[in-house]
Amino acid sequence: FRKLGVREAWSQQFSIGREWFYFSRRMVFSTLVLQIYFTLDLLLLELLHPSEEAVGHYSALLAVAGIIFVGPQCLYKKFAKDVSISAGRMDTETLQKELTRLNVITLLYNIVIGTVLIIFSDYFLSIFGAEYAYVKTPLIIVVIGAAMQNFTVPAALLLSYGGFQKYAFAINILAMVLLIIVGVLS
Repeated sequence: FRKLGVREAWSQQFSIGREWFYFSRRMVFSTLVLQIYFTLDLLLLELLHPSEEAVGHYSALLAVAGIIFVGPQCLYKKFAKDVSISAGRMDTETLQKELTRLNVITLLYNIVIGTVLIIFSDYFLSIFGAEYAYVKTPLIIVVIGAAMQNFTVPAALLLSYGGFQKYAFAINILAMVLLIIVGVLS
């Protein structure tokens, strides 16, 4: 076995094909930026807010509100494959039907789970301690925002799996930069 350097490994032909390798590489970077984006608000709060309690309260709020992301993330997994197949065939009619069906399911999921999270917010927050009831209003705002964000998943999938990974990456970078600016200013 010969040892490959980084440059050689980066340009090797893989059994999955060069095109898939480039696609995967772009997706890895885009996903990495997105993961940084999802933790950046907490890191900014830790760095910029003088109170350690604020970080704990915000972490609890995110833990509770994060439940609303689970369903749509799972629902849209199959849609990602369908986007890839349909984009290759330019079968936009089938893609639109699937998207409409998933959006209806996502709407119902958001209504049910969002309502449960809001109605029982005192209970969910009390799991972390009695003083966490203080973040009930921010929790409600985050749940509503998260429910709306669930509807952006198909757009990201359409860009990523429809051959427009560079745009998805650029949008993720822009979102991260905006979060840094707004986080530092607020």
